[in-house]
Amino acid sequence: MRKVLFAAAYAALMGAILIAPASRAAGLPFDVQLNPDRAIADSSEAIRLDPNNAVAYNNRGMAYYAKGDLDRAIADFNEAIRLDPKDAIAYNNRGAAYGAKGDLHLSMIYGSNWLAPKAAFHYKDRGLVHRANGDIDRIVADFSEAVRLAPGDAVVRNNRGAAYGTKGDLDHAIADFNEAIRLDPKDTRAFNQRCYVLAAIGLPQQALADCNEALRQRPDDRDLLDSRGLAHLKLGQFDSAITDYDSVLKHDRWMASALYGRGVAKLKKDDSTGGLSDIAAAEAIQADIADQFSRAGIAAAK
Repeated sequence: MRKVLFAAAYAALMGAILIAPASRAAGLPFDVQLNPDRAIADSSEAIRLDPNNAVAYNNRGMAYYAKGDLDRAIADFNEAIRLDPKDAIAYNNRGAAYGAKGDLHLSMIYGSNWLAPKAAFHYKDRGLVHRANGDIDRIVADFSEAVRLAPGDAVVRNNRGAAYGTKGDLDHAIADFNEAIRLDPKDTRAFNQRCYVLAAIGLPQQALADCNEALRQRPDDRDLLDSRGLAHLKLGQFDSAITDYDSVLKHDRWMASALYGRGVAKLKKDDSTGGLSDIAAAEAIQADIADQFSRAGIAAAK
C-alpha cells in the first residue's frame, strides 16, 4: 500500500483467508468437493497402480481437505510435491491446508483457472473472525513457491495476497491483488479484496471504484456489496451504505458486518432505535464486531 506504517497497525485487521485447494482439470471426472469419498477411493486406486502418480496424490489430498481431514490432506500434498517439485497446484493446495489448520475460514468457491477456487479475503464473513496462528509464514512460503512456479496465474496471486493480508503485510497484499487484477481483469474477488483493504486503511474513494467495477460484473454479490457498504460509510454516504447493507442482508440475514455497518449508518442518520437494534443483532452473532470495525477505522457505536 506504499504506506508501510499501516501494516503494523492493521496486522490484526485481516482475520480470515478464504481459500481452498485446486483440483486438476484432467484429474477426476467429477466434483471432488461433492464426492470426496469417491475421490479418495479412485485416487487411492490410482496410487496403488502407480505409486509415483503426483496428480493422484494431489486429488486425494483435495478430497481429504473437503472432508476436513487436514493432516491427511497435507501428507498427500507433501507427497505430490516430493514427486513433482515443480507442481504449483500442490504448493497452492498445501498452503490452503495449512491455512485451514490455522483455523482460517474456508471458502469452496470455484473460479475459472485450473478449476481452482479463488481467494477472497475478509475478516467479516458470516460473523466468524479467525486469527492466523504461527503457520502463516509457512502458508506465505507455499503460496510464494506457487507464484514462482506459476507467475501468470491469478489464483495463486490472490491466495498469497490473502495470506500477506492476514500477516499484516498490506504492501505485499495490495501488490498481489494488483497483479491478480492485471492478470485477470474479470477477477471480481481480487477487486473485492482490494476494495475492502483500501476502505479499511482510509482510501474509500479508490475502494469505491474497485467495488463498483466488480459489481458491474456481479451486481448481486453479497461480499462486494458488503465491502462497498464500508466504503460508503468511510465516505459519509450513509444512505448508500444502508442500501448496500440492505441488499447484503437479503442474501444473508446473519452477516454480522452488514448488520453492524447498517446500524452505524442508521445512528449517523439519528435513527437510534433502528441503529441500536442492528448493532445488538450483530454483536449477538459476533461478539467482537465492534473491535473489528474499530480496526477498519469506524468508531465503536454507543
